[in-house]
Amino acid sequence: MNLLQTMETKNSSIELTSSGASLPVEMGSVYGDSISHKEQQAVPILLVKSGDKSFAVPQENLLELVRLDKGGTKTGMEMIKGSPVYRLRGNLLPLVSLHEILEIGGYQKGEQEKIVVLQAGECRFGLLVSEIINSEQIIEQPLPHCLKETRVYTGTTILDEKVILILDVLGLANKAHAIKENFTHEDAEKPDSHSKESKDDLQTLLIIGIGKEGRMAIPLSQVARLEKVRRSSVEKSGALDVVQYRDSIMPLIYLSKSLGVGASKSNKDMMDIVVFSHRSKNAGLVVDHIFDIASETLSKQRSLNRKNVFATTVIQGQVTDLIDVEKTICEVDPGFFQGTTDSGVIKGDKS
Repeated sequence: MNLLQTMETKNSSIELTSSGASLPVEMGSVYGDSISHKEQQAVPILLVKSGDKSFAVPQENLLELVRLDKGGTKTGMEMIKGSPVYRLRGNLLPLVSLHEILEIGGYQKGEQEKIVVLQAGECRFGLLVSEIINSEQIIEQPLPHCLKETRVYTGTTILDEKVILILDVLGLANKAHAIKENFTHEDAEKPDSHSKESKDDLQTLLIIGIGKEGRMAIPLSQVARLEKVRRSSVEKSGALDVVQYRDSIMPLIYLSKSLGVGASKSNKDMMDIVVFSHRSKNAGLVVDHIFDIASETLSKQRSLNRKNVFATTVIQGQVTDLIDVEKTICEVDPGFFQGTTDSGVIKGDKS
């Protein structure tokens, strides 16, 4: 049984329709207590549609809206380990599909989608919806008892004689694993979770695997693209391995060799490449695995004087090395950053 099947109570039921849910016969039997509209303040929401269902998104979580071209193929959407992301002003934004997470019917494959950019705690993500309808001021009513355990709704409201479910943005992000596991509303309301220091130290990182067991991270802001390159396409330029890439010649840097760790024994034909761009130049960082994207406050860092690693920290509960990307590239191509003034190094205290 999915989250949007008919909700039944002893004396009434709510049947979801194309614009939301049909009005229950006896509101009191569904919600348990009657609510007077005079006792509640109007709440601003954004009304969105996914498939044939409509939902309310609290505007307090809303950052911006992004409309994709039909098909979304040339608009910055990419896949990382099977998970969709969107390149928004140079940063990769994790995407959560509303119709998939709620198992919504009536969704047409290939349907033009929009991105609702939301803030959940300290993490941003994009909610994929079919349609953005309009903004409304609504009176929020309690959630039916039968839906409280889903943890993806905060309440309901009535628009045009239909019951509309109000989305719990933190709940959706938790269910889709877009934020730290079990991050709660209480965590979001802690004074230090929105402090300037916390926001300044929050980093979005690409987690990669190097060698047999090496777990490392690169700032997502330094990642131009993720590519897969056939080993058979690799050519030589002097001592360097290079590939023809976007009308240029891109040097390849094998991170397992640059970082002094044992290379994996993978014989895969396709190599994972993290593309770093500077002005008109590209460099391809060859990695063994691409694991995840994570947003973390890097409060615990140590400098261990390792080659091309400027710090070691804890990310997602695991010790992770932070790669000095610029130093690694300069080791292969000393003139790559000529004229640069911005190092793009991760912020954070080292101890």
